[in-house]
Amino acid sequence: NARDSTPAMLLQRSDIAFVQLPADALDDPSGNWLDHYALDGIHAVRTYAEKGFANPASRVVINLSYGRQTGPHDGSSNFEKAVDEITIKAATDGYYLKVVVPSGNSHRLRSHAEFDLNQGGGVIDWCVAPDSQLPSYLEVWLPTGTSMATLDVSLTSPAEETIPSGHTSNDGTAWVSDLPVCGNPAKTVIRMVIAPTARRPESGTPVAPLAVSGRWKVKVAVLPTKNAAGVAHAYLAMKDPNLGRRRRGRTGYLDSAGYDRKRYLEESDQLQENPVQVRAEVVAKGSMSGIATGTQVGVAAGYVFKTRMPSLYSSGGPGRAGRVGPDWAYPTDESVVLRGWLAGGNRSGAVMRLVGTSFAAPQYARELLVTPASGATPPQLSQPPPPPPNLPSWFQHRVGGGMR
Repeated sequence: NARDSTPAMLLQRSDIAFVQLPADALDDPSGNWLDHYALDGIHAVRTYAEKGFANPASRVVINLSYGRQTGPHDGSSNFEKAVDEITIKAATDGYYLKVVVPSGNSHRLRSHAEFDLNQGGGVIDWCVAPDSQLPSYLEVWLPTGTSMATLDVSLTSPAEETIPSGHTSNDGTAWVSDLPVCGNPAKTVIRMVIAPTARRPESGTPVAPLAVSGRWKVKVAVLPTKNAAGVAHAYLAMKDPNLGRRRRGRTGYLDSAGYDRKRYLEESDQLQENPVQVRAEVVAKGSMSGIATGTQVGVAAGYVFKTRMPSLYSSGGPGRAGRVGPDWAYPTDESVVLRGWLAGGNRSGAVMRLVGTSFAAPQYARELLVTPASGATPPQLSQPPPPPPNLPSWFQHRVGGGMR
């Protein structure tokens, strides 16, 4: 129960292992280091649980309160496939292992866009923030089997310089490339990179050309004499700093004419879940974390305790393939006006208010630890309170199995 005040230690004693990630990784908010450092951390925890005691642990739950916005979002990333393999291997070896991650906080960040190739695709705006000391990244994942020969792909600067795929801007501050996905050449990802718009204040920083901030135009369109089908998905890499790290820039956002610009006039502050389908549009649906679409990973979303509605920031599915949405949602906001949830430090006893689905994931992990299970048998979670009446359309892809 979300209001259960019984300390976890009284329900069941659990040993805790922490893994410290290197500063170089935490200073890179793109999340590209997850495939290496986070997997090393998971292996370290697994090894500790297997070999750190005379009797190996029968249940291992690993909380990774992190995520990235980029990636294929179909469960095929290196990290997701590795987690799937580790989880299945644990069951084969006779114990239960679960990696739990948050669904993400990008539901309203305008970090996801869709190009409907069935209607010919189109153009969206990529608003690049000023005073950013970090480069900006955008990935466009094409439907499987789509050939670049059928598409017109380009990035146009605020100064109206058009950069086609496979080329660099005249001043070297922007790049567009298309690459086959490693291990699956039928898949293609388009990467667009824009250089920093400001220099770091540290001395010794090499002087390099700075990119122009403002509205860049991203075009993914079907050539007039060609045919293409399906939806191409664009994901903007976040640049917000990790907890305790220095801010070096802001992410910016994607924009299109039909993106619910009058939502402030609506009675509800929830976004429209079923926007009109157009050729190219920024959408909140499908903004789940790029490491939360595997088959074996546990995914936790967040909701407002008083209203029993998803938290405004809580990302949902569906993914590009397979996963529809999170597994469960947990309270991450007490009410509409009182954001976050009080949490206590287990070392200092200090109390602070935590906000975000990164706070939902540990709640899910704790529940998996205190729920009875034996060996490789998954814990059987008790049923949550019933969902709201007249099940809304967002229920499955925003909160998964229910609000706990």
